Amino acid sequence: MIKSALVIIFFSCVLLCNHANAVPPKIEGRYIELQDTYTSPVWTKVNFQQQYITPPAVFMLSTNQGGNPAIIRIRNITTTSFEALPLEPSGEDGGHISMGAHYLAVEYGVHQFPDGTIM
Repeated sequence: MIKSALVIIFFSCVLLCNHANAVPPKIEGRYIELQDTYTSPVWTKVNFQQQYITPPAVFMLSTNQGGNPAIIRIRNITTTSFEALPLEPSGEDGGHISMGAHYLAVEYGVHQFPDGTIM
């Protein structure tokens, strides 16, 4: 019983401490154009609009441009940039036409927005 109470108190303190240190996140997002990988199958370098202390988490959503579906691979995420490449699934013809995509970059951690929302 005492052990259970101590565990609950410990985890409550951890959660409260994380929320007490929550600050607005460094975050950005924008629309970018990825190059045609049929004619030039190289990664597109995307520079962030701000510099991060540590490499942020990067998420991407592709558009429906092109006759075949495609995903976007991401690599080499640094404090200033990342690289992206559209790829078609196996069974398709491989490369993909130039396409637009949206990205979201956010620094890791517990963040509190001005309205009180915790992320």
